Amino acid sequence: RASADSAQSTQINTVQAVLAGDPSNLFLNPNFDPGQPHGFSGNGDANVHDAAYQWAPAGCPAPNYLEVWNRDVNGKTIPVTPGDVYHFGMSCATGDGGAPRIGIGCMAMNAAGGVIGYYLVAMRSDANPTWKKISGEMTVPNGCTHLRMWVQLEYFRDANTNHWWAITGIQWTNANATRSVSALLLSEQTARIDADSSLSQRIDTVQATANNLTASVQTQSQAISTLQNGAEGM
Repeated sequence: RASADSAQSTQINTVQAVLAGDPSNLFLNPNFDPGQPHGFSGNGDANVHDAAYQWAPAGCPAPNYLEVWNRDVNGKTIPVTPGDVYHFGMSCATGDGGAPRIGIGCMAMNAAGGVIGYYLVAMRSDANPTWKKISGEMTVPNGCTHLRMWVQLEYFRDANTNHWWAITGIQWTNANATRSVSALLLSEQTARIDADSSLSQRIDTVQATANNLTASVQTQSQAISTLQNGAEGM
């Protein structure tokens, strides 16, 4: 039983680790490998640096990061289905104490290419050199056929500022693809707990029965001994 439980627990932990790693990440270069396109375009400017760069915030959670300044950068556009849930996240930090808040989100568009909404999914407002992960989810609205991801510093595009943030570990996933598996894992773990509890109760019942039988045998043994002693005295 213990060996089977250990093997099953290892399998569950492995599946959970895969889910946590976001195998379906729609952002293809989340940690900004300099050998690949960094995945953003748009109105802003961005440079890839490695974690050892002299101005890098200490403790970068990945080997590389993207330095973003001058408002915003945009990711690719993908087709979507209304009602689907998408998860967005990233790690961010800045050595620029005057930097405005930074956010990650998306632009929702209809079949004609018109924008029907902007969604700020997660943000960070404290300009701090300590790396912090921010994340959130949004539900695709009715009438939306495409989403375009963005990361933005909050100020006017033509403000001519040089504020910057460092970002890495970009996550963009369809949460519907993992929620069903996560639910099954939770169900399995709950079933295991219930089964273990039931088994424990059964063991306790058997133990109580065994204790009662032992006490009965001892009582019978004492009675037999008493009879034998009485017979010997006659």
